[in-house]
Amino acid sequence: MQNSEVRQTDTNRMLPVLVLVLVAVFAAGVGCRAAADQRKLRTAEQHFFFSSDYLAAEAAAHTVLSQDDLVEVRLFNYEKENTASCCGADIAYTVTVSDGWQLAVVSRTGEPMQPDPNACYTMAQTDVPTWHTLQLTRTDPLQTTVEITVQTTAPAAKTLQGSFSLKE
Repeated sequence: MQNSEVRQTDTNRMLPVLVLVLVAVFAAGVGCRAAADQRKLRTAEQHFFFSSDYLAAEAAAHTVLSQDDLVEVRLFNYEKENTASCCGADIAYTVTVSDGWQLAVVSRTGEPMQPDPNACYTMAQTDVPTWHTLQLTRTDPLQTTVEITVQTTAPAAKTLQGSFSLKE
């Protein structure tokens, strides 16, 4: 009987040690996963290229001569200064425009782009420079200025802004 008591006591002492070992192994796995996710995010941000012909990080103001109440802005999967470096991932973005203006997004090939249910557009990853064109049409004759904000949601966050005043 004494041997079974000794074995039971040894087992009772080992249980907390086993639990601590399992918790440590789990925590190490979670830590490795978090570190890998951080490296992946940094890599995506380093290879994230997104620019526009008229929008900028600091809101740019432009005057547009327009007879047909249309403003067009291009979004690129590269930085304007370096067309050799294209974004290596799909770019998801949202567009906000002033009231009194209608937005249409068109791909490089002229195909109309449809947003997903979250009002997000996607510029698919390519190995060559590409773009989407934002076509803004005035629907309210009293609105002579349109403000545009483009916010990327993937693979990294970036905001481009601009305002355009129609000169008739």
